[in-house]
Amino acid sequence: MTKGEQTRQQIVQKAAPLFNRKGYEGTSLSDLMNATGL
Repeated sequence: MTKGEQTRQQIVQKAAPLFNRKGYEGTSLSDLMNATGL
């Protein structure tokens, strides 16, 4: 798995709970950045 694929997988794993809790439109880019540490 490449570094890019690993990063993508990390984002997806961290984003899914946020989307479930806040909804797609309620989740900000800042929320995603904080959750993933990017």
